[in-house]
Amino acid sequence: MIARSDGRYPKLLANLANVNVLILDDWGLMNLNAENRRDLLEVLEDRHGVHTIIATSQLPVDEW
Repeated sequence: MIARSDGRYPKLLANLANVNVLILDDWGLMNLNAENRRDLLEVLEDRHGVHTIIATSQLPVDEW
């Protein structure tokens, strides 16, 4: 939200797209709102087939 409000959002997305390994730690502990889901989808689409994503969670997969 801060990056979006101060104009750094495009640069943040570009940086996330180019990191070799992106780790999503404690995945699923909080619900995502619609804007969060769109942001995550954009990051995943930018990285698909190019770089690695690792998601860790304390929740069972069936609760994701």
